Amino acid sequence: RLWNNQISEDGKFIFEYQKTDEEKRKKHVSDILKNPEENRITFFREKDKLGFNFYKFVGVFKLNVQETKKQNKCVWERCAERYELNVNA
Repeated sequence: RLWNNQISEDGKFIFEYQKTDEEKRKKHVSDILKNPEENRITFFREKDKLGFNFYKFVGVFKLNVQETKKQNKCVWERCAERYELNVNA
C-alpha cells in the first residue's frame, strides 16, 4: 500500500498522503493546494463480520489548508454530515 487514507477516530478529519515517495507526496499536496475550495463527498471502505467489503458514507470534507501545509499531507476536515442529491437536475 503506497497511500495512506486514514479517518480520525471522531470522524472529523481525513489524512491522505503518499507513504513511500517524498517527491510524489510533495507533488500531490501541491496539486491539491491549487484548488483548495473543492469539497469531497467521501465514502470509506469497511469489512463486515463476514469479510465482505462495503462503502460507508462518512461526510463531505473540505481541505484544511493550514494543517495541510503544516503537516505536508492532505488534511481534510468534515464540513457536513449529510449531502442532498438533486435528482431533478
